[in-house]
Amino acid sequence: MNLGTIKTAFLGDAHTTLIAERLQTGKARLQLRHLSGSGVSFVAFSVAQTFSGFHLFILGDKEEAAYFLNDIENLFQEESAA
Repeated sequence: MNLGTIKTAFLGDAHTTLIAERLQTGKARLQLRHLSGSGVSFVAFSVAQTFSGFHLFILGDKEEAAYFLNDIENLFQEESAA
């Protein structure tokens, strides 16, 4: 399975669509749970692709935030290269 396939799966997921819809109301506060590894990064990327604007992500600690940032940068870099 390649990165493009995974991104497409997250973009088409009903949960991602629901998150984007709730964000569009302007009153959404969301907490993502039960995701492991880069799952949060893929959801964040998919929502950002679906719903433009500013997004704030609060992570547990500096290390977790650094991994998240690295994932997001790579996902968007891959997108701009395609």
